[in-house]
Amino acid sequence: MKSFGLWLSNLRIYRFGKWLQESLVYTLDKIKLSISQNKQKSLDGERYDDVAYLELGNLYRKAGKYADAISMYKKGIKISYEVSADIYISLGDCYKYLRKSAEAIRSYRKAIELDYKDSRAYCKLGNCYMIQGENAEAIEWYEKCLSLDPLNEKGWVEAGYLYRKQKEYDKAKRLYRNVIGLNPDCSFAYLQLADCYKEEGKFDEAKKNYLNTKTLEDITNRIVAKNIEKVLEAAEKQSIILILMSYPLHSVKELSKMSEHKENILCIDNQGTFIEALRKSGRKEEYFVPDGHCNEKGYRLIAENVANAIYKVISCSE
Repeated sequence: MKSFGLWLSNLRIYRFGKWLQESLVYTLDKIKLSISQNKQKSLDGERYDDVAYLELGNLYRKAGKYADAISMYKKGIKISYEVSADIYISLGDCYKYLRKSAEAIRSYRKAIELDYKDSRAYCKLGNCYMIQGENAEAIEWYEKCLSLDPLNEKGWVEAGYLYRKQKEYDKAKRLYRNVIGLNPDCSFAYLQLADCYKEEGKFDEAKKNYLNTKTLEDITNRIVAKNIEKVLEAAEKQSIILILMSYPLHSVKELSKMSEHKENILCIDNQGTFIEALRKSGRKEEYFVPDGHCNEKGYRLIAENVANAIYKVISCSE
């Protein structure tokens, strides 16, 4: 059995991890979906426990079959004695991926009715309204999210982005300073602060924040290069195949140089996959949030890339 290690350059691993795990489970055990389809046939017309339908919905959602997932969630909700907010959040996500904003909004609102303390639903509502161009409504939901979860970095970033679009610079700067308070290494927050100052004509302040951004990036790049060398050495000693990849729209060229003449390195190019996906979609917001990071659909696309690469390696070795 081959062992794999994963090195992600400029990628938020705390969000990405769950999608990689789910994609690996789905990709390396593709027969699950056909088994599930047979299971669905046996469910139809019988009053089974709602958990079976909900599990099927999750499988379809992870496979990107959103219409089928919605059908399963609805059947599960219909026979369930106690529906959780999680199900309506998953239902809303499926509608959002299908660009059915009205249905997504209804689902997220229902999630809030079931659990008014779940900050995820508020943030997702804000995202729906932002996509529709209803910025004032979006800000209201982001603010509610932050009142429940002051540590929600995504909520601060996206609300700040909307305030900046509306030229409410003082509010935007306050939110970006909060982000820096939560994460002093967030170069994006410094960049957005700099842009606020620049648009206000305060060029000295803008320059300071641009310099902070450049300093953080330089420090990060040096640390990343040094750490990659250490990881490569450790992986080689333990016969681990190391996976290298950069952020979706960044070239993997520099990382590819490290993999030359090394059999234990698997270099993955996400750039080509995302360029093709954006070409078909025509909407950057389908895969990215305003701060340039991936949304859930974007992370899933990366995860599928990694899962497929690992699947190929395992298949070739069998």
